[in-house]
Amino acid sequence: MSSSLSFNDITLTPRFGLQADRSLLRSGISDINIAQNGADRYINNISYTIFRSFASIDFNYSGRKLKILTSFPAKINNITALSRLHDFRKDLHLNTFEPSLQSEYRLSTRYKIVATAAVSNDFATLETLYPGYILSGLDFSSYGSDISRTRTQNLGTNLIYENVLDNTSFNIGYNYSNKLGNVIFNRKIYENGQQVLEALNMKNPQSFINYQIILAKFFAEQKINTSITYLISNGNTNSYVNGTFLNSHSYGQSVGLKLNYNKLKWLNIDYNAIASFNRVKNNFDITRFNSLSQKSQLFISPFLNHSLDVSLDQFRYNFLGNTFVNSFLDIGYRFSWTKKNRF
Repeated sequence: MSSSLSFNDITLTPRFGLQADRSLLRSGISDINIAQNGADRYINNISYTIFRSFASIDFNYSGRKLKILTSFPAKINNITALSRLHDFRKDLHLNTFEPSLQSEYRLSTRYKIVATAAVSNDFATLETLYPGYILSGLDFSSYGSDISRTRTQNLGTNLIYENVLDNTSFNIGYNYSNKLGNVIFNRKIYENGQQVLEALNMKNPQSFINYQIILAKFFAEQKINTSITYLISNGNTNSYVNGTFLNSHSYGQSVGLKLNYNKLKWLNIDYNAIASFNRVKNNFDITRFNSLSQKSQLFISPFLNHSLDVSLDQFRYNFLGNTFVNSFLDIGYRFSWTKKNRF
């Protein structure tokens, strides 16, 4: 429920709301040596109930050069996970305040600066809370932890250039994200390669920094849209492997290219490519892996009511000296007709 009040360039919008949701998860694994392992460990019958109320006041200012949009929501969160089969019950009762800010300042007709800041909270879903083991592929997962909560603080800024006369634009951006959770995952790897994923109740701080440059150009005479993206990412994450704590630092660079040609009415061509170069360093070693993905699409409609679609996906992945290449080709033909009604 919301309503708005306006005063010249300022708009105030109070909002109130309620959310109620209940989910159920039932699962079981057969052909397990029950006498040795215990049947209950491989069965789930769990309910997940969320009741949330919130109140917020939004402030919007729209001036000639400056625009500001802020929101100040306060939330009351009540979450319960219950499994009588495992004598498992987890409750979370938490009040949160999640302000956000988005501002835009126009330096000139072509340049503007955009800045954003926000605080948010994410809670566990039913798919990440079950106490019994679930088999996925050849691996098992069992969480059975407290209801996870991740508090995220985001800060970002962009310098944007737009020239409508020659159809050119660029966007230079920076984003910082700091996360604090209360659950860390422990991956147990056995000699046969099978993995078991479990959740541990521990503080889990994480941080991420991204830098991005986007260049775009539209060639009006040839009807060609082009854009090039360059991204640098840094991240610090935590995990456990076989009970050993790992602090991992990831560093990656990626370059993306997009092309679109649609000068002819009966022909449309799309091409997308992304090349990425990544490195992950933890307590023990450094792992490097690279990838190249390409997607080409051709849409042809040479005759009325007839169309041909051709799509080619190619993926190349290099990891630990091994190269994996996959290609997928899809060809589709479509015929459509219209029936005229006479009266």
